[in-house]
Amino acid sequence: MYVPVLCAYAVSFPLEQIIFPNVSIARDLLYCEEIYLAVPVNHPLAEKEEVCFNDIKNEIFIGYNSSTGIASTIHSAIARKTDSDFRLKTIFSANEPNTITYMVSKGLGIGFVVENPSLYTTPVKVLPITDLSFYHPIYLVWKNTSYMSPAANEFRQFILCNRKLRTSGIRPSF
Repeated sequence: MYVPVLCAYAVSFPLEQIIFPNVSIARDLLYCEEIYLAVPVNHPLAEKEEVCFNDIKNEIFIGYNSSTGIASTIHSAIARKTDSDFRLKTIFSANEPNTITYMVSKGLGIGFVVENPSLYTTPVKVLPITDLSFYHPIYLVWKNTSYMSPAANEFRQFILCNRKLRTSGIRPSF
């Protein structure tokens, strides 16, 4: 993640997925992406309009690398639904959502994807998960213990004033 870089150098505004409390770092939510399930178009689940956790818990998954922010979001949502020992049957962990959708399209498993149609460059069916309603937050972060130039401050204000919270009213708590 970018927080160590932000603390060590004069990097201005990295976009960060999950930030753990740090007194020298300020953040503001830019948007939240709902997480869906991607399945191959010829998979039995592709005939459904939505799925629940029981429909998918025994499936083979293409997942995210544990170092990605979205992996912890997914893990937390599943942990609220299962016991602490439960693990998805993950055969491959990727860093990029395009890798996940590509592998899903080839029938290698199913995977979680965010609400971003530009990621679906290969044929997959994207389904809402009715009982795992979870969101992936993206924050704008900045170092609040350092001088911020007027131009940088104006840029930050412009971004924050023009953000479009796709999931209005949802403010994840971390």
